[in-house]
Amino acid sequence: MRHWSSIRSTQDFRRVYARGKRSTSPGMSVSAVIGEGPGLAIGLAVRKGAGSAVVRNRVKRRLRGALDVLGPVGAGAAVIQADGSILQLPFQELVKTLRTSMSAA
Repeated sequence: MRHWSSIRSTQDFRRVYARGKRSTSPGMSVSAVIGEGPGLAIGLAVRKGAGSAVVRNRVKRRLRGALDVLGPVGAGAAVIQADGSILQLPFQELVKTLRTSMSAA
């Protein structure tokens, strides 16, 4: 079961980019505003350079799966920007990298 909601509006993405703290790791960048709002809201952004729509959707599905395994991480909003290199990481490594990036941001 999903413990987070999705950020969908451009305005919300821009707010997180402007006010959030950024953390980068290989294949992804996380911008987060912690402690804002009642729950956790996540926005996923995959660069067009990652590949075709099929590849970009696969990256997003993989990130959603990693977020579900990660479990609740607190309240706030985060935007995860990723590229196609995420697909090369073993899943457990992706979860570990995402956990580190989310806690650093």
